[in-house]
Parts: sequence; C-alpha cells; structure tokens
Amino acid sequence: MIDKLLDPHRGILQPHESHARQYHLMHSEGIIAFAPDSWPGGSWVRPRFINTEDNREALRFARDLITHGEPVAGRVGDDQARAALLLGQPFSAPMQTTARLRSRATASPQQW
Repeated sequence: MIDKLLDPHRGILQPHESHARQYHLMHSEGIIAFAPDSWPGGSWVRPRFINTEDNREALRFARDLITHGEPVAGRVGDDQARAALLLGQPFSAPMQTTARLRSRATASPQQW
C-alpha cells in the first residue's frame, strides 16, 4: 500500500468499502485526501496521496518501521560499524542502545 501511494505514476488506491475507516488517521493528518468513487453511483472513497516532501518522508519512515522495526535512513553504515569495531570501541545497534538507556523501576522486597 505504501509503495502504491509513493509511486509517482499511481498515488491513488482503488475504491473499497473500508478505506474511509482504515485511512482516517492519514486523512486527518493531511497525508492523503479522499477522492470520490470512480464507479458510477459508488459511495466508497479512494485514498489519494498528497505529494509533498514531508508526506513522502512520513511514508518512507512508516515503511521502514513496518519492515525493519527502526528507521533505516539515519542508521550507521556497515563501514562505520567495522571502523568502530577495529578501533576496539564497542558498537551497538540503535535499538540495543535505547534499551540500555531506559530507566528501570526496581522494587525492594518490602515494597514487593
């Protein structure tokens, strides 16, 4: 779906009865507009991508989160990781680093 919306030659989906419900959040955020049903007498909507740089970036970011679990665009490359490891410096993936930085709530035996 994201690839279809990002495709410059497409940018619109076919009408479906649940599009208004499924894409409501994207519509309210200004990422898509609802085009009318292309079928004569149809009452469904067709999500149409509003092609701006911010919207393209938001969809690419969403695709990375769905596919990889993290944004890929700002990730450190393999060459930088190898250079850090060769110097003897520790290297952690971003998700590992944030997990270590989260504060943990501990309870004493009396509190438990």
